[in-house]
Amino acid sequence: MPSREKGSAIVEFVLVVPLVILVVILCFAMAGAVAAHTAVNDAALTGARSFAMTGSVHAAQDAATTEVSRSLPGAAVTTALRRSSCGAVTCAEMQLTARVTLMGGYTREVKGVAHVPAETDIQGE
Repeated sequence: MPSREKGSAIVEFVLVVPLVILVVILCFAMAGAVAAHTAVNDAALTGARSFAMTGSVHAAQDAATTEVSRSLPGAAVTTALRRSSCGAVTCAEMQLTARVTLMGGYTREVKGVAHVPAETDIQGE
């Protein structure tokens, strides 16, 4: 390989490798954000299901908070529960917000909402 081609290959390598590394890091960051969003939505569904089955606000909040802390340790969680109408059926609705620290120390609020048909008459506490 002539030295001119060798130098050209080194320059191309130096230009391309940082871009490839950046793309890989961004892919990991995006995967972390998607995982956090999925965890928050799952926790909202768990809380709404608990509220629909028991009618207990405290049990629903505990269930949702436990679910979030299992998937996203250290996340600050706020919840809101209410009865809503899903057509002719009464539903339990849970809105959950979690402050999550993602890759690189970036903090973001992730929100999730879930609706579950009530199996019992929800009294609300």
